[in-house]
Order: sequence, then C-alpha cells, then structure tokens
Amino acid sequence: MRYSPALLNPTSTWLSSLKASQLQKIAQATGIRSAGPKAALISRLETELAQCEYPSSTLVSKNKTKTKTEPKNQNLSILSIDMGIRNLAFAHLLVPSPQSTTRGMASITTPTLNAWRRLAVSDLLLPPDPEPSSSPSPSLLEFGSIKDTDPCDIDELNEFACQKDKDGKEMFHPSPYAKQAYILITTLLDKYQPTHVLIERQRFRSGGGSAVQEWTLRVGVFEGMLHAVLYALRRERERERKGGGSSCGSVPVVLGVEPQRVVRYWGNRLGGEEVEKKKKNKEEDGRRKSSSSSSNAREGKKVKMDLVGGWLDDALANGERDLKVAVSGEQELRGWVEAYLAKWKGRKRRREDVGVADIGKLDDLADCLLQGVTWLDWHIMRDRILREGVGALEID
Repeated sequence: MRYSPALLNPTSTWLSSLKASQLQKIAQATGIRSAGPKAALISRLETELAQCEYPSSTLVSKNKTKTKTEPKNQNLSILSIDMGIRNLAFAHLLVPSPQSTTRGMASITTPTLNAWRRLAVSDLLLPPDPEPSSSPSPSLLEFGSIKDTDPCDIDELNEFACQKDKDGKEMFHPSPYAKQAYILITTLLDKYQPTHVLIERQRFRSGGGSAVQEWTLRVGVFEGMLHAVLYALRRERERERKGGGSSCGSVPVVLGVEPQRVVRYWGNRLGGEEVEKKKKNKEEDGRRKSSSSSSNAREGKKVKMDLVGGWLDDALANGERDLKVAVSGEQELRGWVEAYLAKWKGRKRRREDVGVADIGKLDDLADCLLQGVTWLDWHIMRDRILREGVGALEID
C-alpha cells in the first residue's frame, strides 16, 4: 500500500539530521538505492519509504484520517521470478495480512512457500504429454493456456525455436520468445493469483568484464517481454473494468528487483567481507581479476544456497522455532524441497530414487526464494521506520 510522501513529512525531520553513511544503511535495509549525494538520498528515502506494500494495522489506521480513500490491508501473494532462458525459476509465497500478525520485536512474519519450480522457457511451446507422468514434477503447462493455442501456431513457433546455427547453437528468434513470455505469465497469473510479481533485473555485463555476452542480451530481451505482457494485461483489464466487465482477473503490482541490493541486504552472510579479502589477496598475488571475479561469484552463490537450505531444513524439522520460511504441505512442492535439501547436503541420487525430482542446479531456485523473502523484509522494515523512526534500526 502506497501513501503520499506529503502524509509522512515527519520522516524528513529526522532523516536530514543523519549522516550520509547512516542514510545509506537505511536505504540498504529497505531495498532503496543508496548511491548519490546526501540531499538526493534524503529525497529518495522520503519518497520510497512511503511506498510500503505491507503496512501494519497501526500505520493504516494512522493514515485513514489523512486520506479520503481507505487503504486496503490484505494478504500478500508474492510471485518471485529469477530470470533465465534455460533455467528460469520462480517461487510463490503466501503472506498473512499484517492485521493477523503482531509486529513486536519478538515476532516474525513468516511467509509460506506455496510453489517452487525451475523450467526451460523452450519447454513452454511443447504440448502437454498425453500420458500421465510418474514424475512428481508435472509440466507447468498441464494447467496452462497452451491448450487454447492453435496447433499450427505452436508448430510454426517450435520450428523457429529449434533452429540452430552452424556451430549447433540455438538461434535467437523474437517470435517464440514472445509466445513463451505470454504463456508463462498468463499461466502463472491464473494459477497463483499474485498480488505482487517480482522480476529479477538483468545486467548487461557479467563478472565485471567489458564484453557483453550474448546470453545476457537474450535474457534481457525476455525480461522486457515479461514486463510488456504484464503491462498489456493490466491495461486490458483496466479497460474491461471501466466497461463494466465482470470477468476481469487480478492486476498484480509488478516490480523489478536488483540482485545486488539483495546481496547488500544480507551483507556478510552472503560472503561480503570474506570474499573481499580473498579478492585482494588474489590481486596481490598477481592473479587475473577475471579469475577472482568468477571465484567471488561462485562463493556468493554457495552462501545463498546455504542460506536457503538452512531455512528449508528448519521448515521441515520438527520442533517449535521462529521460521524464516514455512513450507506448505503440497506434495509436488515437498518433492522439490526434499530434493533440494538432499543435494544441498551432498546425498547423491540412487537408482532406487524413482519418482524423486532431479533438482539440477540449486542456485536459480535459491535466488528466486531469497529474492521474495528479502523483498518482504524490506517492506516490513519500511513499515517499522515509518512507525518508529530512526529507532527501528541500530545505526551508528
């Protein structure tokens, strides 16, 4: 729920009294860009702190008297997408309304993981298998919209998607990407009815290198297509509502999330200081910087996978404790979580593991879940700062 910055002017009275380093810590704790001079940072904080998507009942009631329209206080349905072409992953989180939780210092808002998948977008143009699958991970499109698509259209797009160049690499064509983007988004919206869709922001360069890799361009194009589909659906449904249509679906809030802000939020838990020390040591030893960057990236991925693995291990363990993430009892989801934990703990798949999901890479699944949980943490902290001021954070 977003409030006008004009309603939150008291925030500016104490923000202006803080040092630039303190303002940067507030920005990092709330998912707000922390770069720039002090005046620009204060202005950005005043504007974006007001854009709290998970306001507590205290903040909502406080602002009822200041607004003509009563702000909603709803459950959140968060769809978090980690971008990729061959390895796109998503996590669906359900979060109870702030009115049903207490926000005391000892209380934690626990989201429930409701779905968790990784897929290759090229598979989105494949028709569903008519034979029932014995795998615990049925095709995403078994409940999707591909069944309403003209088979000739699918065949034509598959022909594009399967073309390869002289080196045997898949050739890029916008037509199948556009269709894949539409099928993916409409399927996920119909299935999970999200209130918020989080899409990982892409960068043009990888590992600090000067070259722009082809795969980054492809993923960037697909990212733009997802945003375009979501925007087109929003405008279409708004027009239907204005025309008195009764079959309009939900219109989620769509937000891009920069991975580096997620990393900064978790700080040393994602290898901040240790990775930096190793990087300096390698440069002093005369090793190439690109090699150091690759090593840092691998270590960062491992720490993120460990962080998520610890959350899921706690969620499946017996005993009463404050959980960072709960896991729903849905059978397919449990299969993915158990397969993740088995690989994370180093247990190799055995021949007798019939029906156990082949989890493949762990980092994409870890990234989409970490992104969703972090975004929720940011907005819980925005709510606390709006209610408590600078006392919500321990800053020097």
